[in-house]
Amino acid sequence: MKAVMSILIILVTFNKCHSQTIPSQVKIEGVWRFVSSKRGYDPNFICTKENKIIEITYWSDTQKASLYGSPYSYYGFWDDASGVYPKKVTELKSVGNRALFYDDLGKSYDSLGNLIKYTRSCYLTYSPEGDDELEMSSNYIPNKLYLNFTGKDPDVYERIKEIPLFVIEALRRNEKDWLKFKSFVKFNKTSNKTFIYSSSKVPTKMYLIKGDEVEILEENGEWLKIRYYGKKVVEGWIKRSDVD
Repeated sequence: MKAVMSILIILVTFNKCHSQTIPSQVKIEGVWRFVSSKRGYDPNFICTKENKIIEITYWSDTQKASLYGSPYSYYGFWDDASGVYPKKVTELKSVGNRALFYDDLGKSYDSLGNLIKYTRSCYLTYSPEGDDELEMSSNYIPNKLYLNFTGKDPDVYERIKEIPLFVIEALRRNEKDWLKFKSFVKFNKTSNKTFIYSSSKVPTKMYLIKGDEVEILEENGEWLKIRYYGKKVVEGWIKRSDVD
């Protein structure tokens, strides 16, 4: 009897640790870079935050950048095969495999959060075929996303820490899309005069004044890697205690 109970405990523990990992908005949140298997593709990035997503393309031939979505896209999961679709943003699921995207304000969703018609949909997984998710632990954090829009080869994205600076500089020259980007990004205000440190945590001559808005790119203990969008974009590290 004791042997049977021990086996049951082991099986329950194994199932808890290795139950299927279903894609979720929480684990997808962050910055992703499109990985192309072919040459000639312009750099493409997506940023996700809760149920919102923006897509940035850097056009190499003109060295310009633009956003897809107006002003951003809503997305969520809907695995219901009944043919009935959600009518409000709040009805979209935060976990699932079939992702629906609503890209255009006024066409696919309105300012009150009502959904009109999804723009595109895909099967979203953490592995090429989706079958590896059966072996992933419940606390698995994905480093790659596979978005299959066509039923053939999926679009592959890999997680990165931040949008490259050259893309940000190009996007700033696109005033309309830059305002959309700034409305999407979360900014924090400095609480006092704050010196900016280099990557080796050595103070530079640059500083921020109280109330300056910074984007937090990375957290490392008591340090925050930030971007400040002034006349030029400044990157560096500041102390966590210097931000509200």
